[in-house]
Amino acid sequence: MFTLNVCLNELYSLNVKPLTVLSMVSNEWNPTGMNVLKGIKKGLSKLELDIPINGSTEENFKTSMTAYGMAVFGYTENIIWRNSKENDHIYLIGIPYVGEEVIKNQNNILNPKIIAQIIKENPIGDFLPCGSGGIYKELEILSKENELKYILFDDIIENKNINIKKSAGPATCGIFTSKKEIKRNDIPLFEIGRIKKCIH
Repeated sequence: MFTLNVCLNELYSLNVKPLTVLSMVSNEWNPTGMNVLKGIKKGLSKLELDIPINGSTEENFKTSMTAYGMAVFGYTENIIWRNSKENDHIYLIGIPYVGEEVIKNQNNILNPKIIAQIIKENPIGDFLPCGSGGIYKELEILSKENELKYILFDDIIENKNINIKKSAGPATCGIFTSKKEIKRNDIPLFEIGRIKKCIH
């Protein structure tokens, strides 16, 4: 389910509607492939998504290690990307978790439903799920892609004990920009900085 969550977080953050899931299991169908399929169906059911699932398993020889890949394909007519502006708020939603922390904090993990709701209710410049590179990597991508500089609110980051260079595992948190002040109670949300000015 976490692999699916990563793929869907990436799509939803761009305002892309998922159309189909491709599951590539480099192991036998029974039991590995079957269990993976159950996990995908469970994840889609939680999001009330009814989309096709396709894929493959390895039946030509016996495998000794688990290997897996997933792709989710989607479509949009209104992509959200490179729309951040000077003076936009920079928000962190969720907390960077990795390893066992992910299992213990599943209720505080970023998910596609939350992303979709934020995008529907607020003007969003960019939304970037954070993964193994952590919050800092996504901030640098945000800056580079928009040719903008940013400042961080170090007091908030320190008070909330946020490690911006820690791995965020399977997209357990994300950063986004908006010209609007936003508050939520269902998942941790912090304003961690502001977009300042063009690089040039």
